[in-house]
Amino acid sequence: AEYAVPGWESQEIFHKPYVAVAPNGDIYASDPQMYRIYVYAADGALKAAFGNYGADMTQIGLPTGLAIDATSNSILVADADNNRVMVFPLLP
Repeated sequence: AEYAVPGWESQEIFHKPYVAVAPNGDIYASDPQMYRIYVYAADGALKAAFGNYGADMTQIGLPTGLAIDATSNSILVADADNNRVMVFPLLP
């Protein structure tokens, strides 16, 4: 299936969303210009969003990559602005 996300069509290549799919089918998508991660159900319904700009341990500078770690039930977020990989728990 294909779902349109308003606003992303005009972003530069560097700022396109990154996507990862959790074992339960949830779709995690980054919005680099808004410093957020969105979580969608497999049917495209928005389940949650998290993140805001900053360098604290709960903030994201520039999410430029996502990966799912099924072993630890977490999502890894590459934060280019803060030179780190952040780890967040997956939604149930």
